[in-house]
Amino acid sequence: MKSAKTQIKRVFKPGVFLSLHNGKKVIQKDGAILSPRQFKTERTLLRFLSKKPAFGASYEYDYTRKMLFRKAFFGKKTRKFTALELRSTARKIAKLHGIVFPKYGRIGIKDQPRQRGTFNDAFNHYLQLISSNAETNLIDSQIRGSIQKIISNSKKIAQREKSLTQSSFSLIHRDLHNNNLIFSKRGPKIIDWGSAATWDPALDIALFYVKNNLPMKRFEIFMSEYCKHSPDKNIKSRVRLYVPLARLTTVLFENQALLNQQVLIALKEQSSFIGFTK
Repeated sequence: MKSAKTQIKRVFKPGVFLSLHNGKKVIQKDGAILSPRQFKTERTLLRFLSKKPAFGASYEYDYTRKMLFRKAFFGKKTRKFTALELRSTARKIAKLHGIVFPKYGRIGIKDQPRQRGTFNDAFNHYLQLISSNAETNLIDSQIRGSIQKIISNSKKIAQREKSLTQSSFSLIHRDLHNNNLIFSKRGPKIIDWGSAATWDPALDIALFYVKNNLPMKRFEIFMSEYCKHSPDKNIKSRVRLYVPLARLTTVLFENQALLNQQVLIALKEQSSFIGFTK
């Protein structure tokens, strides 16, 4: 039997999402300040997920104090995904993507209402966001030109992707890096839903691949298990479409050297789809 000291180390402590700080109401999460939009997304979504124990059991919304709490539960984070962890994560994410909506967009943001459309409409909207962020971000003209080339190539490739005509959007997390997955004997728990949206699930998988810097063999383990539990038979081709763009969005506001490096990788991935299962 494990000692109490060992067990305490494995407890993922609760977090308060809305609290008082120096007499003022602020939004906090494990010591970090949340933006108002992130809080609205997290609050709206977790109230919805409270009815779905597989995802919402670790949270509690206090309606009286209007505070969102994360309950304590046993588990641990992973540094490098094992094959077992990848398979259990794939099953969990496939189940998450099974929650569908008729509109795409951010959740709980009143000035950005979700829209009806197809996967292609959502994809073009994502391209516009990248383009506008690249224009407003202080990056040099050469990198900006490479980003516009990636966007232009993406539009051409998308024209050949027939599965972009779908119009049933999945609930996606958008920030599934290893620190937002807590593993226990019951499988992974997903935390930190401040970036959630309803979108093409291929974006979630592309971001998962990029943010965790997965080797291709590991990613294939994940995709193989995911496809066993997802009815979407064309998702692999859309993941290939989203990966270069996901790589851009994760580094657009980082330093120039890292951005330039990732842009070059994105161009290579886009031109040849090296490493992706066909």
